[in-house]
Amino acid sequence: MKNQVIKQIDGILLNSFEVEAGWIQFTISTESQNVYQQYSHIFDPLMKLKKWLEAICMGKRKCSFSFDPEGVIIKYVFEELKDDSSPKGRNSQLGTFKIVENEKGYNEVYFDAIVDRYQLVSGFYMGFMSLAKKGYDPLEWDYHNINNQLIDFLLQLNWKEFNMALYISDKLSGYTNKLSGSNIEILYKTFQKIHGKGIPLLDDYNYWIDYAVLKEKDDYKNWSAAKKMEHLKSCFTERISPYSGYPVQELKSDIIENCLILQGYEVWRI
Repeated sequence: MKNQVIKQIDGILLNSFEVEAGWIQFTISTESQNVYQQYSHIFDPLMKLKKWLEAICMGKRKCSFSFDPEGVIIKYVFEELKDDSSPKGRNSQLGTFKIVENEKGYNEVYFDAIVDRYQLVSGFYMGFMSLAKKGYDPLEWDYHNINNQLIDFLLQLNWKEFNMALYISDKLSGYTNKLSGSNIEILYKTFQKIHGKGIPLLDDYNYWIDYAVLKEKDDYKNWSAAKKMEHLKSCFTERISPYSGYPVQELKSDIIENCLILQGYEVWRI
């Protein structure tokens, strides 16, 4: 990159967060630019975003990542400014932040700002940490992640433990395929006490439906406990989602927080 005339250093701000139906929607703003962004839980970019911010913190001259918001591929690019007056020919603190539509045959830049690398990191990180601190309905974003945690828990149970879970859920809710959020929380805490583990909070227990189907099998009563559980575990495994939807709290990073504190930026602990 050639030396660039610095007219204005832009402060990056993330705001107007909405989490709904598998989407995180927000705006990225400077004093003169405002661009709408959306992340999909199907192609969740949060862990890529985290690594990108950490790379900027660690002094990378140029780093980028791409993600798919279920449409045109979007690319975030940070590139350090060149400075021939510096002994190393670089300005290690200032750079450009660009958002690019990155499709075969063309690259269209639709957001371009000169930024302080640490303020850029702070803008993104504190924006998402404010969302995590404020809270959101995890079933609107974390659903697939919660689903897979639940399956992982169920796959560890033996027949006796599974029936205990079934019994507890039945007593709490009065029926076995649906639990309210408050009853789920009671079930979660109960299992923490009884089994030393917790069931992720989920309001739709389709897994009990697998049990109902199992009971309809002609020779069910003759099956051993191990065979019954083996069958159920194969059913649970079929419900594993290939998607993620990482909780926003997973963006928390000691690398980022230590860097920002060292640079004099405020960090909220969550």
